[in-house]
Amino acid sequence: MYKTLDSFLDYFDTKRSGSLQTKDAYRRDISRFISYLEENKIDDFNKVDKRVIMDYTSKLRSGEFSNKKISNSTFSRNLSSLRSFYYYLLLIIYVWFCNASVYKRRLFF
Repeated sequence: MYKTLDSFLDYFDTKRSGSLQTKDAYRRDISRFISYLEENKIDDFNKVDKRVIMDYTSKLRSGEFSNKKISNSTFSRNLSSLRSFYYYLLLIIYVWFCNASVYKRRLFF
């Protein structure tokens, strides 16, 4: 899964669509999401459904990953990072959303 993140970051470089700080934030935010998926025995982005997204965002918002509640702007940046990553998956790697397509469309697009 981290190879997919690396290819996303390479794609980010080729598009020259943001600063180094943006790229670092993407790496950090998406790595946290991938770690969460691995801890929950999810080994494919196609297996991410509404339940997974809701649980992740709830834990992210509560500060469970950082041991302190995160700010609104940090929470929004994390969602934006995931939105950009899934947009990349959809357009470049053709990951088709399964059970939660309606929810993801509202959350991610």
